[in-house]
Amino acid sequence: MNNKFRAKVQELKKEALKKIELEGVTPEWVIGKMNQLKIDRITIRQALRLDESSFSLIMGGRRGMSKGVKAALYYYLAYHEQLSLNKQVVKALNDASKD
Repeated sequence: MNNKFRAKVQELKKEALKKIELEGVTPEWVIGKMNQLKIDRITIRQALRLDESSFSLIMGGRRGMSKGVKAALYYYLAYHEQLSLNKQVVKALNDASKD
C-alpha cells in the first residue's frame, strides 16, 4: 500500500476512535452531526420513535434530554458516522488500487 493511502486510513481511524461523554450531547451537537451526516429531523425522529413535539422541544433547548435520549441520539449518530467513514475507506481502497 502506498503512503498516501496509509495516511488516509490512519486519519479515518483516529476520527472513528474519538469518544464523547454524554454531557457533550447537546442540541447543538446533535444538529451539527445531523448536518454533517445529511440526516434530516424526520428520519432521526422516526428511527428513534420520538414524537414530533418532544423532539422539537429537545432540539430547541426548551426541554432537557434524558440520559436515555442522549445515549440513543449519540449511538444513532455514531453508527451513521461509522457508515460514512467506512464508505470513505472503501473509496480510498478503490482509488489506491487504481494507482
